[in-house]
Amino acid sequence: MKSRNLLCQVASIALAFGAQAAHAAGADQSAQAPAAAAAGDDIVVTARRREERLQDVPVAVTAISAKAIDQRGIKTTEDLRYSVPSLQVAPSPFGSVVPGYTIRGQRQLEQLITQDPSVGVYFADVVQQRPHGTNSAVYDLASVQVLKGPQGTLFGRNTTGGAVLFVPNKPTFELGASAAVSIGNYNLRRGTVVLNLPLSSTLAVRAAGQITRRDGYNLNLTTNTRTDDERTESARLSILWEPGNGISNETIGTYFHENDAGNGFALTAVRAGSTAGKTAGTLEALARQQARSIHIIENDWAPSAFVDSYQLINTTKIPLSDEVTLKNIVGFRHVHSNVVLDFDGGPTTVFHTANDLNADQFTNELQLSGTTPDKRLNWIGGLYYFRESGDDVQKSFLGGDRINDGFARNYSISGYLQGGYKLTDQLTLTAGGRYTHDTRYLNARSKIGNPPTCRLTDANGAKLNPCTKEVSTQFNSPTWTLSLDYKPNDDTLLYLAHRRGYRSGGWNLRSLAPINFVPFKPETVYDVEGGVKVDLFDKRLRINVAVYHQWYKDIQRTISAVVPGTNPPTVATNVVNAAAAKIYGGEVEITARPIDLIEIGANAAFIHEKYDRFADTIGDLSYNRFTLVPRFQGSAYVRLNLPLASDQGDAGMQLGVYHQSSQEASDINTPFPIKPYTLLDFSANWNRVMGSPVDLSVFVKNITDKEYTTSAISQYGDKFGTHVGIGAQAESIGAPRTFGMEVKVHFGAGV
Repeated sequence: MKSRNLLCQVASIALAFGAQAAHAAGADQSAQAPAAAAAGDDIVVTARRREERLQDVPVAVTAISAKAIDQRGIKTTEDLRYSVPSLQVAPSPFGSVVPGYTIRGQRQLEQLITQDPSVGVYFADVVQQRPHGTNSAVYDLASVQVLKGPQGTLFGRNTTGGAVLFVPNKPTFELGASAAVSIGNYNLRRGTVVLNLPLSSTLAVRAAGQITRRDGYNLNLTTNTRTDDERTESARLSILWEPGNGISNETIGTYFHENDAGNGFALTAVRAGSTAGKTAGTLEALARQQARSIHIIENDWAPSAFVDSYQLINTTKIPLSDEVTLKNIVGFRHVHSNVVLDFDGGPTTVFHTANDLNADQFTNELQLSGTTPDKRLNWIGGLYYFRESGDDVQKSFLGGDRINDGFARNYSISGYLQGGYKLTDQLTLTAGGRYTHDTRYLNARSKIGNPPTCRLTDANGAKLNPCTKEVSTQFNSPTWTLSLDYKPNDDTLLYLAHRRGYRSGGWNLRSLAPINFVPFKPETVYDVEGGVKVDLFDKRLRINVAVYHQWYKDIQRTISAVVPGTNPPTVATNVVNAAAAKIYGGEVEITARPIDLIEIGANAAFIHEKYDRFADTIGDLSYNRFTLVPRFQGSAYVRLNLPLASDQGDAGMQLGVYHQSSQEASDINTPFPIKPYTLLDFSANWNRVMGSPVDLSVFVKNITDKEYTTSAISQYGDKFGTHVGIGAQAESIGAPRTFGMEVKVHFGAGV
């Protein structure tokens, strides 16, 4: 009842807000309709490491401007999937504090230091190799850009799926500041401040920070606590120095801290006769869970999430001539994460885990770019260095107490060169290549039992003493891109591209015996992509379409199953290379503004993936679908821009819908896929209220209070019984209906 009353109050605010805006417009007979506006803004993107109009880039890119981030209420990286076709952002096995990114079916299941991601996440051009803490990066941004398909040439860490680029606002030489406060249900309190301060004609500073507090969405009956809450603090300081002659030096420092109750899991399936099924109380717990709201759970291990992350980035740009520029980007990042989760989702001790990561990362990229005097050839080349080291410790209960402990060092060096040549004024050929050398070192430790005993063995099965195993390996790979684009006019682009992407091989952190200490191989993706980007009717209609086909080889997959013949049952988890698969699909993004007061947008993605060959020591696995990859996802919105006079501000309302089809819960497909769901959202905003420096906005997300899940931890086993796990499946719970409002006060032109 309390929640319903709050919803009514928010709805009343929105209606009153809209009525006031309309009244203000009617009261001023001189009110003018907004000037004709394009359906899609000319967003500047850096998908090819230089500034270009989105509509001029011959690859599939979705760019979300700062204005769109505000209007759509994008507060975390998980919100991005509602606006970007083919992108999935959902909690990884380590919870929402460690988000998992999927693009076009490419995903890293586990965020371990011995494995590389399929999708690169970049902040200010520096890779965030471990995604820990990136879920709260969305504030004071110039844009978010999502690049789809293999990124094997211009981005330092080769990835097979794509890249997500967070572009922060730079300091400017105009004074400005803003402060925003958000409140909402579940006791939401969020404060964001930004200060832009020019210190001289050549030196400017920008500081931004955000604090969020929110109670948990889910009630854990076992511990009488709430899970999936939010307690985060984030800060950013940028210093820009421009001494003249085109030279610029920008230094960015960031800090992020999260310490909250972590993710709760709902028990969704138990296999009769399995380890979980035979554990007293598990089947009864499943029956109780199925009879009540998914937001009421029973986790006997109280989950928790802790992340500390800080980084320092420096970008120096020096023009060597009118056509040639030298740039150096250096970055350091530290991550400490400790996450505790109840993977079985029930009140019994079946599968629990605690993961602790301490990792340091250093990168340096030296880049040279330029054009020929006639502007027909543009080019960019560079050298890239990456170093990462750290401890990754997993303490779990899975058929007994287990500790998988490893210290890893990862190195990568590469060189790249790419150029685009105008064959004619309308036809451009682009070609680029990169060569990468990766080195991976692992000092592995593994113990089991209480008190713990060594699990590592030699070739004869004897326990190692000391209980440690050191291994190292190297990988080398060329990658490339080749594209041809035709631009008959400023409003139309047609292109065809071919790329090769590469993801480094690595080590299984859970290896036990010499036969396990064989590195899994790199995976590669070859693709062909064709697309069209067009603006029609004086830019009132924008349509961007891309279709692709990928040939996917040596696919890295995580397989967990009970070792046949073991008693009590022993679960082994291995990282293996599936032989090959094919992926094809397409994406469409449409934005239309039929009249100045109405904007309509829609996007959709279709993905079809199929293994050609995939087998392990137990049997054929090629029948499986990819994990956490919906065949279809799409969203649409309609926005009404209210006709206010220019001195009364600007206001609008927006209604959006998002749908995705079912997803598989694990690489070994279970009989219980994650169900499809549809969500409805509403938002309204009034900026510069009656000419004041105040912005107001309200929002309602998941209007219908749909109960849904976003990802899963499954040890259920496959539908044929050939790969049998402990017999339980638990799922991460999506957010219920949330609503609230934000008040923002700002002054000056610098924010």
